[in-house]
Amino acid sequence: MNEVKGTIKKIGELEQVSPKFRKRTLLLETVGKYPQLLAIEFVNDKVDMLNSYNVGEGATVSVNIMGTAWQGKHFTNLKGWKIDKGAAVSNGQQNPDRQSADIPF
Repeated sequence: MNEVKGTIKKIGELEQVSPKFRKRTLLLETVGKYPQLLAIEFVNDKVDMLNSYNVGEGATVSVNIMGTAWQGKHFTNLKGWKIDKGAAVSNGQQNPDRQSADIPF
């Protein structure tokens, strides 16, 4: 099981990709000396898990690491399947020089 802990930076809008497929993306900033911004996709029945979360909250997200190849290129995705509220120190508090600008997906 893979878990990622951090602070929620953005919660994307629900995307209805097809009649049977919907997704929503969560942008999570990890905590540490070298913080990372991770886009984590929640799909189908998992998208509703994000309804009770807000930007700025700490969270622990359980993810599956998915990989695929298409036209000679390789892609890696993080698919969220569980999210729990948790206290996280923002990197802005840890590293005041790191700006949290509005970051698009």
